[in-house]
Amino acid sequence: MRFTISTNIKSPPFTYFYTVHVTYNYKCAYGEKMKKFLLTLLLLCVLTGFILCFPELLDHFYTTNQPPSEELAYQGVLTIGDTVRRTVAGSRYGYINNLIDGFEKSNPRIRVELKQLKYSDSDEIALRLSESEAHPDILPYYIFSEPIDKMYLCDATDYLPLTADMTPYFTSLVESGAYPAVPVSYEVPTILINNDILRQHSIDIPDTWTAETFLAMLRELDEVASDDIYVFDAFIAPSSNTWQPFYENGHLQAIAELTHLRSTLFTAGEDTVISMFADDRTAVCLIQTGQLRTLQNMHNKGSATSTFSVYPLPYETTYISNIYFYAAFQSEDMAKQAATISLIEHMLNTQSQTELQNLMHLPVTDVLYEDYPYLEPLKHKETCVLLPLDNAGKQVNYDEMMKYTLQKN
Repeated sequence: MRFTISTNIKSPPFTYFYTVHVTYNYKCAYGEKMKKFLLTLLLLCVLTGFILCFPELLDHFYTTNQPPSEELAYQGVLTIGDTVRRTVAGSRYGYINNLIDGFEKSNPRIRVELKQLKYSDSDEIALRLSESEAHPDILPYYIFSEPIDKMYLCDATDYLPLTADMTPYFTSLVESGAYPAVPVSYEVPTILINNDILRQHSIDIPDTWTAETFLAMLRELDEVASDDIYVFDAFIAPSSNTWQPFYENGHLQAIAELTHLRSTLFTAGEDTVISMFADDRTAVCLIQTGQLRTLQNMHNKGSATSTFSVYPLPYETTYISNIYFYAAFQSEDMAKQAATISLIEHMLNTQSQTELQNLMHLPVTDVLYEDYPYLEPLKHKETCVLLPLDNAGKQVNYDEMMKYTLQKN
């Protein structure tokens, strides 16, 4: 752009000099204004972008650098005691370690130490630990059917916020305050059927699964079974409660009247039910759900080859024979106690609950077991009965049953 100033000076040298000088000065002024305008526009854009993005930047900062809640404010070590073993059958070790790993990744400022209780006399060790001021932060509430001491445990009301995803039965169990601990998984008495033995004797599994059809199947098999086959087997002992539903419903006596039974059925000193079933010596047996892990391992290794079917008890009511509770201990450090509760809450998330299928335990939340779908029908129905979990309660029922059975026989 060229801008010319007219003057009254007629002399050519003066006219030329003045015109060029004014034109040059105007170009410089225009360029400076454009620079300032573009710089202002750029700063305005940057400021606008910052204002729009500031909430997200702030949220990211607090999410990655600050604890979002009190339960993550703790920084330090948590300890959990458990009776886990480094064996294939005892795969609780892998489950607990996966659980700890997941919790530590979600809470990088917290480290969780697993304190392995001795397998022999672990109930006594756990009881002493729970009574000591040097207790772990978390322990199972029952160790081999013996409850730990409640002295230092958190109150049951501390667990009420953890029930959001639990099934109604376990929600009501926590709300009742009957146990100062959180249910994480459970087991039920389970019926195993050797399909090959039934097929060899031309016996069909009834389409309608009731106590009457179940007992009719056993009687039918009992009439044609060879002497080297046990029609039914179970671990009936003071330390077991899986047999109690049959007794309470008046059907244990009908089972006792079968011909092809172990002579030591009611006085077994050792639980060999699964191994005898895997060796094709038993057609039908009653086990605890977790024992399916042993049978599945045998099939995976090829040491057991017969096909099997898994059924719940033939009743409308679900009888729960075992619940894995975890109890948190009180702490004067409220941030630590919140972190301890948070670790137990981690046991209830979808991933942790789904991984329970590898232990053949049933979940207290509504998750789907896709790897072992035969566990799905075992999940509890609307009506549940909790069998005695402690040794004292089991012993009372066993003594009563034995007195009744011996009188009948």
